[in-house]
Order: sequence, then structure tokens, then C-alpha cells
Amino acid sequence: ENGTLAVVRQSEWFVDTRIVWVDREGKEEPAIAPAGAFSFPRLSPDQRRIVVTVGRAGANRNLWVYDLRRELLTQLTRNERSAAFGVWTPDGRQVVFTNETPSYDLFRIPIDGSAPPVAVVSNIKDKFAGSVSPDGQEVVYGERWADNERIRIAPLGGPGPGRIVGDSSVLLKQPRYSPDGR
Repeated sequence: ENGTLAVVRQSEWFVDTRIVWVDREGKEEPAIAPAGAFSFPRLSPDQRRIVVTVGRAGANRNLWVYDLRRELLTQLTRNERSAAFGVWTPDGRQVVFTNETPSYDLFRIPIDGSAPPVAVVSNIKDKFAGSVSPDGQEVVYGERWADNERIRIAPLGGPGPGRIVGDSSVLLKQPRYSPDGR
């Protein structure tokens, strides 16, 4: 009524993104072309493939694998809700990921798609894979419920909630194993 106008820019959350290589001088080179609804890329241990989440938040998201040599993007998961946040096993044969079932649970799937996803940790709390131990035996992950977050380690063979790592009274997120696994 008083002539004031409010303008809201388009959310950057829904803008297509590019997956790029960046050298030490900051020069960018496309890793996957063209841009798309990409997020959470992870390079395979042999550096030949990238597992990436494709799709928009709040919509159907799935994991895809990009073969860097063949320049080919192949769908790995087919979840009607959301499959995201893939992390590689050290041998590069499997990916551990968050699968909406409706809680966010941890699953693993062979990279060649030869078998369906298998539950690693499943309960009412949301779980987000951080990385797999260098020996391929455990997965470290963030667990969230209500306003709480903590880090857990669980056997990759599942099932089970795993053990708590660190002080659970402190907000802990996005865990990663060190190269020596300690």
C-alpha cells in the first residue's frame, strides 16, 4: 500500500551446478559436462569414476556414476524418494549411501549394479555416510534426530547402529577417516 517492493532472487539451491577439476592456480576444467542438478561428488579410489547425487533437494534424487575415461554418466540407484551422499569403499567395488526409506538409512550397493542395495544401518534416526575405513570394514557416519547430531562407526556388514565416537554433547558433522584409519 505504501509503494514498498520486496524482491526475492531465485534460490541458488535450484541452480544447475558444474563438477570441475581445479588446479593449484585456481584454473577450472570441467570434470562432467554440461552442468546439471549435481551435488556431493566423490572421486573413486582408482580416480577413474565419480559417484554423484543427481536431482533436486526435496525431489527424487539418485546416485549416478560418471566414468571419466568414457565420459559416460550411468544411473546407479533408482529410489522413488531420495538416494544421496555416496562414499566409496576402498576397493572401489561398492558405494555406501543414504537412502530415504522414509528415514535416511545407510545402504551399500555394488558399483556394477549386480545386486540390490543392502541395509547397513537402519532405524528412525537420519544417517549420512562420511567415509569407509581404509580396511573396508566400517563406515563412519553422522546421525541426526530432533536437534541432535553425533558421529557413529558401524560395521559395513551391518546391521546395527554402531558405536558413538567423541563427545555426543558437542555438535559433530561430516566425519571422514584419516588415510591410516585412526
